[in-house]
Amino acid sequence: RVYTMPNPSYTSCCCNYKYYYFNRYCPYFPYYYYSPRPYYYHHNYPTCRLIDPSQHACCNGNVFNKFGPYDRCCNTARYDRRYYICCNGQVRKRVSPTTTTCCGTEPYNYRENTCCYNKVLRITDAKRSCCGYELYNYKTHKCCNGIVVPGRNNHICCGNRAWDGTLYGCCGNEPFYKPRWSCCNGKKVKGGGNDARCCGLKTYNRNTHLCCCRCVHPKQSSYQRCCWSRSYDRRNQKCCRNTKTVVPSNQMCIAGS
Repeated sequence: RVYTMPNPSYTSCCCNYKYYYFNRYCPYFPYYYYSPRPYYYHHNYPTCRLIDPSQHACCNGNVFNKFGPYDRCCNTARYDRRYYICCNGQVRKRVSPTTTTCCGTEPYNYRENTCCYNKVLRITDAKRSCCGYELYNYKTHKCCNGIVVPGRNNHICCGNRAWDGTLYGCCGNEPFYKPRWSCCNGKKVKGGGNDARCCGLKTYNRNTHLCCCRCVHPKQSSYQRCCWSRSYDRRNQKCCRNTKTVVPSNQMCIAGS
């Protein structure tokens, strides 16, 4: 829209945008810090007023005298960030000068409390990680399906329990003993250990065999390669890609292969 300038100094627009505030969390383990910046969109023709940027400040359509160094906008309101904080579009008084953050619309001291899904919880001992609305010590416990269970850093969740991740894996929500079993395409199959690999729904030893398109072949040498479901020795053979065939290296593949 075109506006008539009251005088040449009125060079800026102060428009009323529609803001959408909602809870956004940035996971900096072990805390969840709330990000107070809103997402917003504006109408094609928002309601605007002309202002003099050297004399005025704008907060979403509301015009104020020019801001000082500590003044900020919170939706349509003006506040002093030394004493207040903007939480989800609402001005709230700081609970501490430098360690206040937001949990939804409520301020809290992140050195003494933490925020779990819009609920402020008191930090006790080393319990500062969220599991639903319960706090736990992430060094000694795990949160599995919303339940706090014993488990250290090397443990993994599988079902409602934590398992030693050096010995166990999880396949389709079912634990398996890695030295004897593997998880192939979401299925628990026999064959485990450091050298076991999946080939379709079965396992093979990567040192002694080769998997080509879900077909397992004995590994004759380190020069063995796959040609689709076949294997070949690249020292004296080659793969014709278009025909998916293996021929001696001194022969030519058919045209286009």
